[in-house]
Amino acid sequence: MPTTDRLTFATETCTRCAGEKSFRQYSHVRAGRCFTCKGTGRKLSRAGRAAQKAFEQLVAERTGIDCAAVTVGMVIESTSPLGVPWSVDRIDTVVNDATGTATRWAVSVRPNGEDRCTLPAGHTMLRHMPEVVEQAAREIAGRYKGATYC
Repeated sequence: MPTTDRLTFATETCTRCAGEKSFRQYSHVRAGRCFTCKGTGRKLSRAGRAAQKAFEQLVAERTGIDCAAVTVGMVIESTSPLGVPWSVDRIDTVVNDATGTATRWAVSVRPNGEDRCTLPAGHTMLRHMPEVVEQAAREIAGRYKGATYC
């Protein structure tokens, strides 16, 4: 999910660990780290969750593209299955298989040597469009009390 460092969402003290970040009695499991707040002692408030969800949906609407529509020269922001930003790739070549069920492309730079990605048609990818993400952040901060843009 694209993010902007100028948009923040409302948080509250974690109710599971009471802001302590970990549990001493579970120190043998991941050093007792609280899974609800991921060891920060804070979690999104109800208003913050609503604003974050609205932000993610707005960005996906404005930057999303079906992988079958990927074209040479397009810049795509890849995310991991958990939604964490992974890489930003410029598309060099696009090859569709005979059935049209997959799109493969070679990217310009990959530090680990991988140069091909394959995704099924119908999969939505996000184009790297920082100005669109910034505009969405401003709109969400204006509409939701659980978001602040500074």
